[in-house]
Amino acid sequence: MVKVNPAGHMKLDDRFVTANTQIKCDASWTSEVFDNFESYVNGKMKTSTMGFGIEVLPELSMNLMNGLVSNKFPPLFSRSWSQSNDVEKMKDFFKKDRGSITVSQATCITHKVDIADKSIKHFVDPFIDSVKSLHGVTSKSDKVKKVELKRFINEFGTHYGSTSEMGTKLLIERRYSLKERSHANENELKVCNTLAGAEVFGFRVEKDKGNCSNDELKSNTLNSKFAERMVVSTYGSFISNDLISWSKQVISLVQGNSFSPRVIKRELRSILHLFEDQNFTNLTDKNGNCMNISNVLKWVHPMMQDYCGLFELNCNSTGCGINDNCTVEEWCVEDVNDYYCVTKNISISLGDGLGYIGEVGSNLQPHGKGKEYYSNGNIKFDGHYINVLENILYNGKFHDGKFLRGTIYKDNGEVLTQLNGSTGGSNYPSFTDNNFSKIRLEYFKNIC
Repeated sequence: MVKVNPAGHMKLDDRFVTANTQIKCDASWTSEVFDNFESYVNGKMKTSTMGFGIEVLPELSMNLMNGLVSNKFPPLFSRSWSQSNDVEKMKDFFKKDRGSITVSQATCITHKVDIADKSIKHFVDPFIDSVKSLHGVTSKSDKVKKVELKRFINEFGTHYGSTSEMGTKLLIERRYSLKERSHANENELKVCNTLAGAEVFGFRVEKDKGNCSNDELKSNTLNSKFAERMVVSTYGSFISNDLISWSKQVISLVQGNSFSPRVIKRELRSILHLFEDQNFTNLTDKNGNCMNISNVLKWVHPMMQDYCGLFELNCNSTGCGINDNCTVEEWCVEDVNDYYCVTKNISISLGDGLGYIGEVGSNLQPHGKGKEYYSNGNIKFDGHYINVLENILYNGKFHDGKFLRGTIYKDNGEVLTQLNGSTGGSNYPSFTDNNFSKIRLEYFKNIC
């Protein structure tokens, strides 16, 4: 599909390929947080595809933006990635470490390349030779056909870029432990992730635009056997003072015809669209017989439809760390072919002579039903804990800003207040997001 010009450089075949300049640069970073393997894979696919994303087969498409997934086709990068150790390490990082990954990136699109659907295509000789080999085994056994088809896919893949956006991209991918994720919300992860990457790229201005006060998130050390702390990638890019200057330099280079873009995003169509009679006229196979591309499609299509079976891949992995929807505070427990989200019952020390026995979240902090007690053994609180962070240990079950269920005791064992589930009135103060901390400090200091 390419030609070589007199200077020895690759040149687009303008008989069916068009290229246009279109400059669109990000003025700020975009970030996403992924808490399981499936969301991470889908995120990778979304950032590298465009339009309708990846076409599964000529008569069936999946739209990545709507999250539709094929049962018989692997992720975009499975052919080169799924059988390597990298994919297993990433699965183990999510599954065994219960880690999370945050990806921040900035892109600058400079060119768009389209392959005309209806035009006659002109292929390079290695591609034609491989199609001839497929045609040559049409009457052979399925075993022979599978060997030849796998050889073809390993060399040319399953899709081609019908539309490609080219330019440059900066990408920062950092991995975080369960403990780090449990003590940070998504926005904090995104800010710290971007600032850490900006420091690597030397972008001084971006470092001043956000505030990352969490030293653990800024650390470049990760205690994991499966993943490194940070991966930084550049696609046809260079270093600048800040993101704005970076964008301006790209635009200046494009306008001066001095920029060499890289493919950033593609709209992928099944390679079977290229198997049309008009693209293989007057060709004979290796045995000298006239090629009938329709006969090749009759057996290639169903085999490629069962791609995962052809390459003996497990394309339907499920379970904890893969596609679970457990919250950060919950534990994921696998049960045969399913999983469920739970809290654990244990006894822990809360400091200052206080103890707790009951359900805890994955960060080993009270979450769910439990009891808090004084050093003398008397119960201080008996109720339902929700998202206990930063040692806020009096957060019971609330409804519309009012305490819903539980019991508060004085240190001498006397009941201070008790509710059993009614949303009615109570002597217990009303809590809101704005006044919770202030009321907690002023109200509970009278308990002890």
